Amino acid sequence: MAVGINDRAAHFDGFGGKYLQALRLIPKGVPVIAVGILPVNAAQAGVDITDDIARARRDIEAACRTRPRCLYLPPPDAPVDKSGQLPEAANIGDGVHLSTAGYRLWAAQLREAIARTEHSTRPGR
Repeated sequence: MAVGINDRAAHFDGFGGKYLQALRLIPKGVPVIAVGILPVNAAQAGVDITDDIARARRDIEAACRTRPRCLYLPPPDAPVDKSGQLPEAANIGDGVHLSTAGYRLWAAQLREAIARTEHSTRPGR
């Protein structure tokens, strides 16, 4: 389950409760990968919401701990630059939305996580 940061002002207030509510809509027997929110490029986006994103990540991880067969996947090392920002090459120019190259990097990490989850969330594991 991956969420973004569109309409930040509307979505970060009470984010943790809203995320937990959405997670509870997924049937309990279904394995879930709860994906941490990717960083933004503050210079390109025109706003630094690093603290809001960090808080939302903690909320996602806490919500995941409330249910069996849920794996929290922290934000990937790629596409992220040395300063923890979304690199220009990995976004479409707005500092928020992934470019094709950014999606390729993110998708590779998600595929690896899904493979791990398929193994670790089988009944009896």
